[in-house]
Amino acid sequence: MNGLMGEYTQHGSKRGAGLKTYIVVFAVLLLILVMTHPNEEDFVAWLATEHYPFFV
Repeated sequence: MNGLMGEYTQHGSKRGAGLKTYIVVFAVLLLILVMTHPNEEDFVAWLATEHYPFFV
């Protein structure tokens, strides 16, 4: 019977570790998106500098 049963560790299964990894990656990605999201004033200022001839 040795080797047929999976070993249980204190940290859980590989599936649980993979799920935790996905949650951490998702949280970091969400944090980056929130921090780099411009407000309306910044967006309008950028739009005016990129497409200046259309606003004159």
